[in-house]
Amino acid sequence: MDTTVIAIGAVSLVALLSVWKSKTKSTSLPLPPGPRCIPFLGNVLDIDTTEPHVSYTQWGHQYGSSYV
Repeated sequence: MDTTVIAIGAVSLVALLSVWKSKTKSTSLPLPPGPRCIPFLGNVLDIDTTEPHVSYTQWGHQYGSSYV
């Protein structure tokens, strides 16, 4: 087999396992409120690139200013 195919398969497997583990992980305390995030990217896709302060202000009003 080509080593590229093996490397892509291994990275995909690790990514899938980390997503699955984060979905099934139970914590003793609930997480604080906040926008949902994507593994490895976080909330980068939710932030307006031209005016990021608007996104942060909206999150502050929605989730509480102490988190933003």
